[in-house]
Amino acid sequence: MKRTNRRTRYLGAAFAVLMALVFGSFAFGATSARGEEGADAAAPAQSTAETVPGEVLVLFDDPEAAELSVEAAEGGVQALSLEGEGELNDVPADAPAEEAAPVVVEGFEVEEAEVIAPDVDGQTIVSLELADEGETDALIDALDAIKGVSAQPNYVYQLMDDGVSAPLTNDEYADLEYFLGPLGDGTDSSGSNFYAAWQEFLSVDSPSSVTVAVIDTGIDPTHPDLQDNVRYDLAYDAVNDRKLTGDAGSHGTAVAGVIAATANNEIGVVGAASGAHASLTAPKVKVIPVGVFDGPSETSTSYIIRGANYVIDLVKDGKVRDLRVANFSLGIFPEDDDTEFDPAFKSVIDGLIEQGVLCVAAGGNGVVGPDGTNIGTTQVCYPSDYDPVLSVTALTENGANAGYSDYNLHKDISAPGNDIATTSPEGGYVWEDGTSFSSPIVASAAAILCSANPNLTPAELSEIICDTAAPLPSDENSHAGETGSVGALDAHAALVEAIARAGSKPSDGTTPAYRLYNRWTGAHLVTTSKDESMQLRGDNYGSWLADGICFTVLPAASTEGRPIYRVYNPYNGDHFYTESDAEAANLASHGWRREGIAWRAADAGEGVPVYRLYNPYMKANGGLGNHLWTISASENADLSSHGWISESAAWRAVR
Repeated sequence: MKRTNRRTRYLGAAFAVLMALVFGSFAFGATSARGEEGADAAAPAQSTAETVPGEVLVLFDDPEAAELSVEAAEGGVQALSLEGEGELNDVPADAPAEEAAPVVVEGFEVEEAEVIAPDVDGQTIVSLELADEGETDALIDALDAIKGVSAQPNYVYQLMDDGVSAPLTNDEYADLEYFLGPLGDGTDSSGSNFYAAWQEFLSVDSPSSVTVAVIDTGIDPTHPDLQDNVRYDLAYDAVNDRKLTGDAGSHGTAVAGVIAATANNEIGVVGAASGAHASLTAPKVKVIPVGVFDGPSETSTSYIIRGANYVIDLVKDGKVRDLRVANFSLGIFPEDDDTEFDPAFKSVIDGLIEQGVLCVAAGGNGVVGPDGTNIGTTQVCYPSDYDPVLSVTALTENGANAGYSDYNLHKDISAPGNDIATTSPEGGYVWEDGTSFSSPIVASAAAILCSANPNLTPAELSEIICDTAAPLPSDENSHAGETGSVGALDAHAALVEAIARAGSKPSDGTTPAYRLYNRWTGAHLVTTSKDESMQLRGDNYGSWLADGICFTVLPAASTEGRPIYRVYNPYNGDHFYTESDAEAANLASHGWRREGIAWRAADAGEGVPVYRLYNPYMKANGGLGNHLWTISASENADLSSHGWISESAAWRAVR
């Protein structure tokens, strides 16, 4: 694979690599033909998967003992030295140190050497690029002779799409995103129930922000539909080890759009995850794009490791505390069902899981059949088929298994993968096909679950998503007994379970009260009606934004508690709530409109006090300010310090 824009830190001369592992008082060199005893050992079987010629990845089990340095040597040749403790594979553990014969590996010329992961899942990973591509297998065998060290090829990974994109017209495209809609019955469009999930999300008390890493080709930093939800300050180009400046193809921009295209901005599409936060003043679903491709369709293990390790460091260093999901819409197909394939890549997957990051990956798009279309197979695909990864297969628009989608017992869940409307570079929009786009749909659901319940672990997220899956509405390409996929993603059912596990559902007999804020007038509204909340948030002007759940009350129809009356001020759009019928009547005599009983409050001495505040600065038309209600004593005190007038406790909420 031709390399472009490679780091040139060690280029310009051939380097002899000397790897010295110090065992007790002995130092054993390591950089060329294997020692005599090692030459008789059986070499590990090599996969026939495509590899980058001349490149080797070396894994050291003890990153603290493996200290990398590049030192100038005689004749301008540089030596890569590592010092650590260990012993040779072929020396008995009880042998005296002085009897340990050295294994010398020398003579390999290396054009580039770099630590691409200094400490991931207990290992250090070094990338070597040989001057002679034909010596790759020999170097791997030689390094494998040393205990605590293993070596492997640098495998080639590909994107998991079908390579076809259809441009969309220049219009509002949300209605084309069928995958956001309800589950189907096999006769019409079958989505993943995101609309219902977004509505359910309104019941979440204080949702958390969440960030998704998209490890792909990069992103178009100028796309207007991605501006609000992408962390461009942390976007990373793993190929050139620098800030990401663009998309090496178009794939990454499309994947990011499925997750986080901006909602309610009157253009383009809406992301499956960002739609849940559409009406919130905060927080937001954010995406961090990590470019690991040096071209539009292929990458290698070393670039993926560097990109994934960057994500691990963001979490470990506390730079991004809410990074909970990583999407891999890429893959490779080894010819044998090798669960130990590409251990270097597997180590960073384990490192991400260890940091609380769920890994979601595309399950693969089959092989090209006689008629030129892809046909799904049972061949394994990595990283999707690694055990900790949530592996996603593709469904057609009517909910059947897509004919091109791979299937085997390593797969976990299915989601729409045909005609996925999303973003493309230069401000465009496309339809995309493939498990590459099923994967970010599932990643979006995981992000919403994390926002509702940030305490969920990667294993719990996978469990909830799989346990709440719906049966496929069509038995076309059923692959019964041959696939591990438990069914179709149901984002709503998964969110309900995540909320229940968080204990954030109100107890029986109570209902949450949602507070909304009008950004044009400054007015606040409180309602127990999800329908009213959604209707206001879905107006054509983006006027109303959600302020979350402010308290829990008894329904208006309850026979318990004390009635709270709602009154509307037509002069400035302010809403007012009071348990005093006399106050409601007095306001009505001045032109306010009575809107009946909003809900019922807790009886005197029970529940928590609700503070009523008046903002004298937000005056409109009739010169009347706006009111706000809260059970937060700190919010009451803070607003009072900024000139709001606290009107004491208005009534009592259940909680």
